[in-house]
Amino acid sequence: MSQYILFDQLKSKGFRAEPFPHTLHFKIPGGTSRGVMHDRPGVFISLNNGPREAFGEFGPLQGLSPDWSSDLMSQALPSILAFNRGEKEIFFESIIGKPGLIFAWEMASRGALAEEKGILFDSDFVRGKKGIPMNGLIWMGSRLFQEQQVIEKINQGFSILKFKVGQNDWQTELELLQWVRTIDPKLEIRLDANGAFPVNNALKILEKFSTIGIHSIEQPIATGHLTELAEIIKESPIPIALDEELIGVENKNELLDFLHPKFLILKPMLLGGCDSCEQWIDAAECRNIGWWSTSMLESNIGLEAIAQWVSNFSNHLPQGLGTGQLYENNFDTPLQIRRDQMWHSQD
Repeated sequence: MSQYILFDQLKSKGFRAEPFPHTLHFKIPGGTSRGVMHDRPGVFISLNNGPREAFGEFGPLQGLSPDWSSDLMSQALPSILAFNRGEKEIFFESIIGKPGLIFAWEMASRGALAEEKGILFDSDFVRGKKGIPMNGLIWMGSRLFQEQQVIEKINQGFSILKFKVGQNDWQTELELLQWVRTIDPKLEIRLDANGAFPVNNALKILEKFSTIGIHSIEQPIATGHLTELAEIIKESPIPIALDEELIGVENKNELLDFLHPKFLILKPMLLGGCDSCEQWIDAAECRNIGWWSTSMLESNIGLEAIAQWVSNFSNHLPQGLGTGQLYENNFDTPLQIRRDQMWHSQD
C-alpha cells in the first residue's frame, strides 16, 4: 500500500475524515474520443484536527477509471468510516482496487502531516523559483473551434501542443494537423488517441500522421491487445506512449519488457496515486523509457498536488498539467500559467 498514507500518524494527531461531494462544471464542453463531457462529479475527503485541515480529491472518470460509480459517495464512505473508527486493516482493505481513492487519501495525508501548510512535496517549483514546462491541450470539436484553440495557444507561447484524435475520421484530423504545420512548422505535436484506432488499421493511420512530424501518440489502440500493440510499437514510425494500458497492472516490469514503449503517461488518479506512479518511473527509467505526468481533469486542488509531486523529479519532458482553467466552479489556486510553463505563485 502507498507509503504516503500514514494512518497511524494521522490518528495519533487526532485527525477525522469527512466527505464533501462537489461536481465541477466545464466552461466549454470537453470533447474526447470517448464523447463530450459537460461536468465531472467528485468527492473531496477532508482530514481535520482543528489546527490543520487538508483535502484529497477523488474524481474517477466514467468509462475509464476502475473505481467509477454513479454513486461516488458509496465508493469513498467505507474508507472514511473505517478511518474514523481507527480500523486500520479494514481501512486499507476498503481502498484496494480503487486507484483514485488511494490518490485522494495520499493527498489528504500529505497535506495533513506537512511540516508547512500547503506544501505536500517541497521543491523550487513550490517556492516560486522554477516553472514546470507544459504542453498545451487542444480539445476536440469543430474545425473552427480547434483552429481557434491552436492560434490561442501559440499566441500564449506554447511550443508543444497535444491533440485528441479518434473522434472524427483520421483524414479529417490529418488535414487539421497539416494546417497546423503551415502555421508553425517547428511546433512539437503530441497526439492522444485514447485507444480509438482500429487494431487492423492502426499502423496505416500512424504512417499517414508521421508524414507531418509527430513527437508521440498515446494509446493508439484499445487496451487488451498486447500482442498487436507490441507489433505496432515495433513498427510504428511515431513513438508510442502507454496510457490506459497501465491501468491495474501489477507486474510493471513484465509489461514494459514485453511492449518496449518509448514513453509512459502517468496519471496518479488513474494508476493508484503518486507512490504507484513512482514505481512506474523506477521501472521505466532503468529501461531508458521516457515519461511525463498528466492531470485527469482534476480540480485545482488535485492539479496542485500532482504539480507539486512531479516537480520533485529531474524530468526534462514537458508535462500535461494545463487543465486547471476548464471549470466555471473551480477552487482558488496559487497555480499560474506563464507562457508554456506552470508556476506556483507566492503572492
